[in-house]
Amino acid sequence: MVKEKRKARLDKGEGGEFIGFGAFANTTTTAVSGITVGNNPSITPAITTASSTPTSSTTSLSPIYTGSDASLNIIFSRIGQKRDATTKAKALAELATYFQEETHPKKAQAEALSHFLYLYQSKLSYDNTPRIRSSSIQVCQYGRERLPKAWNTLLCSNNNKNNRNVEIVGMLLCARADPASEVRTAATSFSKVLLNGEETKTSEGLTVNNEDPACLQCCQEGIWSYVQRILSFQKPIAMHQDLFQKGSSSLSSSSSTPSLSEQQKEELEERFERIVGTAIEGLNVHLQEPTVVSYMNNIKDNNNNNDNEPTNYTTSESTKFLWKTLSSNKVSLRRKTYALLSTVCQKMPWTIDVDKTSKLLTHSLSSEKESTNTSQLLETLLAFIASLPKTERSAAMVQYTKPLTKLFKKGCYGASASAWTPMVLPIVALLPSGLDSVGNDGLPAQADVLTCVWEGRSQVVGVADGLQVAQAVAETATFLLQNQLRTPEPAFHQVIAKCWLNALQSYLTTSESLTGPALQSHTNLGTVLSQSLVQFQQACTNKPQSAIAGLSNYFWNQELPVVVLQNDVSNVHLTKLLSDFRIHLSGVSSDEASTRQLIAPVLRQKFHAILAPARTKSNWVPNIDSYNLWIIILQVVSADEIFTTGDQSTISLDSFVMNHILTWFVRHTSTLSAELSKSLAILDTRLLVLALSASNETKVAQWAAILRECLLADPSLSALTACLACLLQQGWKSADVVASSTDVFSQFCIRIAETAVDRASESALHHKHNMDDSDSMSESSTVEVDDEASHSTLQFLLFCVGLAADSNTEALVDDDVMEAWCNATCPEEISRSSRSIERNPVLDTLITVVQADKLQGKEEMSIRILMQSWRLGGRVWDEKVLPLVLLPANMSLCSKLVEKSSQQSSSEAQLFARESSFDEENAWQWTSRAYRLLQLCPDEASERLPSFSLSAVGMGSIELWKQNPSPSLSACILSLVKHVDSAKRWELFANVETSPLDLFIWILIHLSGGGLTEWEADRARRRTDMTSKLLSYIDLVHDKVDVLDSSILKCVAIVKGQMDESQPNEKLLARSIAVLSMLVGSRFAPIRPLSKKSISISMPNTSDFNVGDTVWYISNPSDFSTREECKILKMHNDLPGEVYFTIQLNRDDDLQERQTLSERLRKTESDQDEHVLEPQDIYVSIDNIGKSEKLEREKFAKIIVDALILPYNGTMKSLCFELYNVLICQCGLVGGRGIGSLHYSVLQQLLRIQNTLQISLAEADQLGQSAVDSLLCLGLALGSGLNVPSSQFAIVLLGLDVTASLQVLLKVYDDETNESSTEIDVAVARFLGISMPTVTDQTVLNHGFSILFQVAARLFSTTEGVFGEADYLALKSMEIGQRESQKYGEGQSILQDSEGEAISALITAFSDRWNGAQSLNEPSLDVAGTRSWSSLPVFEIVMKGMLKHRPRLVAHACRQSLDNMVSCLYCTVKRWDAMKVLTVYADHCRPIFNNDSDDEIINPLTLGLLDKWTEGLLEEEAEDLEDDVGVVAEWVCAKQMNDIESWQDDDKIDDDVAFGRMLSWLFFLQVVDAATAKDSMHRPSFLAYISCCGAVNAILDLAMVYGNVSSGRKYKFEKAVPLSQLLDTEVSDSTLEMSKLASLIMFRTVEVFPTLSKTWWEMHCPSKLTGTVQEFVESQVSPQVLKTALESIQHATAFGQMQVKGSSTTGEITATYVQDDLTLSVIIQVPSSFPFRRAEVDCSKTFGVPAARSRRWALMITQMINNQGGTLKDALLLWKENVDKEFEGVEPCPVCYSVLHVKSHRLPNLECNTCHNHFHDECLKEWFHSSNKNSCVICQQPWQGTKI
Repeated sequence: MVKEKRKARLDKGEGGEFIGFGAFANTTTTAVSGITVGNNPSITPAITTASSTPTSSTTSLSPIYTGSDASLNIIFSRIGQKRDATTKAKALAELATYFQEETHPKKAQAEALSHFLYLYQSKLSYDNTPRIRSSSIQVCQYGRERLPKAWNTLLCSNNNKNNRNVEIVGMLLCARADPASEVRTAATSFSKVLLNGEETKTSEGLTVNNEDPACLQCCQEGIWSYVQRILSFQKPIAMHQDLFQKGSSSLSSSSSTPSLSEQQKEELEERFERIVGTAIEGLNVHLQEPTVVSYMNNIKDNNNNNDNEPTNYTTSESTKFLWKTLSSNKVSLRRKTYALLSTVCQKMPWTIDVDKTSKLLTHSLSSEKESTNTSQLLETLLAFIASLPKTERSAAMVQYTKPLTKLFKKGCYGASASAWTPMVLPIVALLPSGLDSVGNDGLPAQADVLTCVWEGRSQVVGVADGLQVAQAVAETATFLLQNQLRTPEPAFHQVIAKCWLNALQSYLTTSESLTGPALQSHTNLGTVLSQSLVQFQQACTNKPQSAIAGLSNYFWNQELPVVVLQNDVSNVHLTKLLSDFRIHLSGVSSDEASTRQLIAPVLRQKFHAILAPARTKSNWVPNIDSYNLWIIILQVVSADEIFTTGDQSTISLDSFVMNHILTWFVRHTSTLSAELSKSLAILDTRLLVLALSASNETKVAQWAAILRECLLADPSLSALTACLACLLQQGWKSADVVASSTDVFSQFCIRIAETAVDRASESALHHKHNMDDSDSMSESSTVEVDDEASHSTLQFLLFCVGLAADSNTEALVDDDVMEAWCNATCPEEISRSSRSIERNPVLDTLITVVQADKLQGKEEMSIRILMQSWRLGGRVWDEKVLPLVLLPANMSLCSKLVEKSSQQSSSEAQLFARESSFDEENAWQWTSRAYRLLQLCPDEASERLPSFSLSAVGMGSIELWKQNPSPSLSACILSLVKHVDSAKRWELFANVETSPLDLFIWILIHLSGGGLTEWEADRARRRTDMTSKLLSYIDLVHDKVDVLDSSILKCVAIVKGQMDESQPNEKLLARSIAVLSMLVGSRFAPIRPLSKKSISISMPNTSDFNVGDTVWYISNPSDFSTREECKILKMHNDLPGEVYFTIQLNRDDDLQERQTLSERLRKTESDQDEHVLEPQDIYVSIDNIGKSEKLEREKFAKIIVDALILPYNGTMKSLCFELYNVLICQCGLVGGRGIGSLHYSVLQQLLRIQNTLQISLAEADQLGQSAVDSLLCLGLALGSGLNVPSSQFAIVLLGLDVTASLQVLLKVYDDETNESSTEIDVAVARFLGISMPTVTDQTVLNHGFSILFQVAARLFSTTEGVFGEADYLALKSMEIGQRESQKYGEGQSILQDSEGEAISALITAFSDRWNGAQSLNEPSLDVAGTRSWSSLPVFEIVMKGMLKHRPRLVAHACRQSLDNMVSCLYCTVKRWDAMKVLTVYADHCRPIFNNDSDDEIINPLTLGLLDKWTEGLLEEEAEDLEDDVGVVAEWVCAKQMNDIESWQDDDKIDDDVAFGRMLSWLFFLQVVDAATAKDSMHRPSFLAYISCCGAVNAILDLAMVYGNVSSGRKYKFEKAVPLSQLLDTEVSDSTLEMSKLASLIMFRTVEVFPTLSKTWWEMHCPSKLTGTVQEFVESQVSPQVLKTALESIQHATAFGQMQVKGSSTTGEITATYVQDDLTLSVIIQVPSSFPFRRAEVDCSKTFGVPAARSRRWALMITQMINNQGGTLKDALLLWKENVDKEFEGVEPCPVCYSVLHVKSHRLPNLECNTCHNHFHDECLKEWFHSSNKNSCVICQQPWQGTKI
């Protein structure tokens, strides 16, 4: 119904009314053969109208969609109406899908196709959007594929000759030239089908095209008619009116011309250019199709064979419309028309009207000035000329001479030379060559045009274009000169030759710094010129009638020398030219000698011209360019031709060699010369070879003279080697090289070898090895000598023996020389000091000689060489010697080498055993040599070679290890085992000739760190000595348990033997017990009781941890305190009954993942429950021990009891009581209890001792010697730990009750009447340490731990000198006491007093008595070395515990030793621990002195300086300064004050002092913060004191020295890290960069002393670094200062009702205060670079307050913040207090504008009797002093005042 109504509205009737689009379906079609456009009368209208009888509907396109598909109605409405491009594109995509679907009726699809083709012809093909045009083409393709018949009917029907529908085919074909790539792609794909037909496959599988002549004809008609119609529009408006405004009645009527805006006109222009250009270029593409060319040729033949009217578009008349755009004002249209004309000339020449086209081209050549068109125009000209018969071409070219000369003179108007220069040669070649065709300058046309081309070179843009023009000129001139005949008048040819020479000159004088396209153009020009020279020489020789032959003398002898000999000629370019010339000449078959004669004269002149300065300047040396040119000249022509006799202008060959080359050679090879140059020396050699090539008789003698002079001048070996190699490469024989100077050369070689050996040895002496330098004895561990000198020496020596890598020549030296080398590098005397050297060039050479088997018959010499290689090691040993001697053929050589090296190794081991000091370097050398010796030993001994064992290296003797411990010997064995492959380590012991187990145990005892005191035996007890390390290397636990069991039995036997001695060596016995404990500990895990209540280790639960938590990982299971921060990545539950975790560790910025159990994780880095010495996961509970393991444990326990306990009942020495600890806690008494059991026997033994103790205490009522001995024995037996690891479980495991003994001991020890001693304190500390954790009675517990702390304090206090045994036990006692005390908070523990006493004693000992590391003269392996209390885990635990849980006690203790603690900041070992303590002190500090006079507070040194500071001050000012210094002295200790006061005059300090000074300053700033927090009035006092000291300037200057800053701004300050973070990091001084500390110094100084820091920045900071400092302040300091200030203000209570808010982002702080119903406000704007830039204060926003008062408030706050060092909080509080006083009626002081004085906070106290204004006395005194008068500030009257 809707459709019918719409159709009725459209079909209204006649008489001019609109009758609907349906009427167009029955109208006639129009064929346009000509349209009148504008006022152009040349094109007549030819619009014809067919009969009114309607044509068949099958040949008409429907303007409207006549189908019934509703969806297509919508689609076509979106396509046909003005829609956005996206909507149209979607609709086209839907329509394409519609045509692809076969479900729709073809009739309906045909109706849709008819309407779509109408839309495409009228709208879509012209659409401005490329996507629409490409999509439309695809729809056409799908429509044709689906409806081929409908397509042909609509577009290719011949029912009507005026069918314009065929133009659609032309549109599609022309779209292949569309500017948009997507349109071109779609059109190209479719055009293949239109032109070639459908593709089908044959039975053979081949793809063929079914060409349809009708389709090809349709395409032909369509594209020609479409192009003709499009080209008929000569103006954009005409096209617009015809194609896009079809309702106009008259195209030419001016009234119908629409009024368009400028933008619309531009759019019309762009569309017109696109459509016309696409049509022209599309036809061009079409005419190049092979099928189209064939079709057009057939049409031409048909036209020639019949008399009928020629087919359309096949004659010049029918195609003349194509050339209208040659005169278009559109550049692109002209260019495309040129291209089309070129194609037509090539493909359809018969359609060209020669005369008219010639005129058009002449006009175009004259008028075309567009650079983008000229190359195409020249190409078109050539195509047109080529289309003419050959006989007519030259004549035709005459008329173009003038426009061509103009075009070329202008450099083709800026066009790229690469585009038009290729046409120069064919164009000039086509021009007539006779004199009858004279050009503008009276020259023949060819010469005229060629000279114009050269002149146009000055018009081109860029160097590359100019060179391309020169190349075109050279190519053209070469062609003309060698192909044209000589003429009687050669002037014409001279002009052409001159053009070629100009090109040559251009090449030779071009800059040498060309790059990119310019360089490539220059290279191409050189190639052309070199080829031309060869062609010229060939023509002069073989073509006597050629033009160049007629100019031979003119060219070669007159003009060419002029060019080549110019001063600005580049020798580099000339060298390259001659090199190319030589290459091209070698490929020409001719008489080479004759051709060279032509160029020889000019080259001779050039050669001697370069040499000319040498005649007048004795020190003149040629450069590399001169050398290269000389060499190529001598390669092109012979030396005889260069050095001719009888020529006065040249020198002789002998003179050149002996006077010049000799001098240059010496200069370039001598190390004494500043002109040393290897590359120039090689050039000297090459030049010499070429110069002497013609004189074989004298060359050897001349070279011998040169070589002698060279050797005397100390030549560079690298340069000399290269020169000698160059001689051999040039064909010289080895005999010729050194024949005449053999003796001199031999002595030189010997001297070089001796020097190299000395240099290598010297380098080795300055290198110190560390026993842990590397994990292998490879070449990386050896000395790196001067690599460059070593390499050059090696290459020279190898060359001398004929073994250089890049040559295969005879040796230049004889056997005598090599023997001298051997004597120099392989001394007969064996020295321990022989150092491993990375590169000994002499030895390397000799090894290569041996390897090459050149020492036949000299076996002794070979052995010496191999022995020296074994001593020195390095890459030579690894890469050459070792593979050589291990060859079966060299077994004899290997056995002799092993024999001699084993003897040397054994003798050195004996020397080590007799030395008590540690010689680390010799130990390292021995170890590396022993490792190399073991590389030669087989696994099993043979007749010639010893087995792989310690015996081979001289360490297989047991007696060697029974001697007193030798640190060197210990280091050697440990390092050797470490570097041997793990699988072969036990073989070192197993293969020895003596008893392997005896040797093994004695080595362990020798290495043991056991001792008689805890401090001495610390490493043995903690399992970090060398014995434990050796056991970890061998790893008997996993691989050789039977060996481990046998080792335990053997060790028991050895211990028993020592105990049986009447006077045993107690130190040896201690070490043996330590070894036994380690072996048992390796065999069995230590035991813990069943009950967890007795275990002081708090184990975490799995539920305590979650994924993502940051926790602490116990990295060393034998030391629970070693923890690393980690992150939990994953929790695993895949194992039954067990949970484990994947964690991530950050180790030196390397993220590592590993898996672990919860037992190895902790929530905190350390806590009060984790002070035990071992983590729980190394223990095994008794109930978890299997039956078989119990039997094994019981077996070893019984052996120890029977052998070492029971036989010595009552006679056992105290240190042997540790064997009980081994039995109880390591083996375990797990075989049952009761009479007869081992447990019973051990318990009874210890009960006797306990009874003895109780009896001694009860009888004597004091601690006598018997009681002390009992305490010591019980302590060692029950796990206090000396040489055996400490254990807390021994008493519980044994079931021993020590409560009674403990109570008696505490009573006796606590009796003040009993005297104590260090021996007693040590014994008590041992016993209390193991017994107190087992006590359950709280009273006894408190009493015992209190005594334990007191004992620790006494032990700290009684020790004199350095850190010792008593200090160590005191630390252990404190650690045990802390476990109990720190279960309670600070102030809650009953033990706090005694703990405080111990802390005070510890800090006193630390600060006053303990020094740095104590050297024990031990190997510097990672398991031994310099000992220091700071590395003890117990010290770290105690320090952490007291700092974390008892900070107030630490602060109180530190207060008593403050001077010494400050001094500790300058001690490398103490500084970090001291800083931690001082930081805690600063957090809880209070004034040092109270209620004392200033003179008593201030130390004498400061008082002396104070007198100096007060000189020139008024009495009141001096008193104020003294008060300020007194305030500082109340808070800062005398030591630190004196230290700070000395900084200004002491600026020459080392890094350690600088480090300490920065830490001291940071502590001082913490004290300032604490003091000003107590009372803000202290800040001015500190400010005044620091100003006098000049400390801020000194410390900031120091920060600039150590900060990463530079004037080049390549560096800047690092991010400031808080001091707490630095302290928590616990890095050593070596790893903490000073720059981090410097950044923190800068940050904190600016933060605490902003005014003084600003003054330093303005007055003292280097001007080049002020920007860097300001950047640091802006980015780090200022934001943090503002943030801290805001936080301080928010937490302040003194502000009362005043409200303060602010933003650290904007830097604005606003304070509001209500007073007497007035809301007062102040706004402080803090700049980004505060305090270096002033903060702005605004108090004017308050209504009702006088402006003067607001300004006064603002000035007061401004001065406080910007000039007086006050904080924002201080300034706002001062403002509030002033406001309060002013509203109370108090008038402000006129001097400081404040009611309260900034410093003293006092009210004005002086009144002027004249003006009655009130003043602060401080302000008035300052006014009198600064103004130098005694008058009132306001009234200016002499002062008379009253104090109020």
